[in-house]
Amino acid sequence: MGDALSFVLFVAVLLALVWFGWRYEPHWSSKDGTHFTARTRPLLTDDHAQRHTRRDAETSRGALAGVFAGGGGGSSNSSAFALRWRDARVFVDGDLVQVITRIGPLRRPLPPVRVIARGESTNGRRAVYLIDGDPMRELRIPVTSHAVAVMDALVARSSGNAVG
Repeated sequence: MGDALSFVLFVAVLLALVWFGWRYEPHWSSKDGTHFTARTRPLLTDDHAQRHTRRDAETSRGALAGVFAGGGGGSSNSSAFALRWRDARVFVDGDLVQVITRIGPLRRPLPPVRVIARGESTNGRRAVYLIDGDPMRELRIPVTSHAVAVMDALVARSSGNAVG
């Protein structure tokens, strides 16, 4: 009886650790919100899809439905899909953001770009920003981060709704 109880307790702790590992997304932000870590992924249209496999397109095609209410540009008859989320460092410099993606040990700086729009993730705990570039990218940060206020100000400036 004691062995069975120990085994059940061990499995329960193991499942709790796995669940926490899937839920937890590491994030760091400076106090002023201009330097932070985030998750990013490219938004690909059918034009860019030729570089990626059909399986990638089919598994992620509906992931963006309803996230950005205003749309992200492009032709109305081209469908967009996204690849998997990657770690990135983000630096805000004036009205532009500099994103440095990380894939394994490689770091790839992207050219400075503007923040176009903000959306919410499906569970409401993360803010998702659409940033310009070729291809456009999504940038995901927790809504409790210091960087949310800075990114929202960039969205307001880029859309012409800046206050002050």
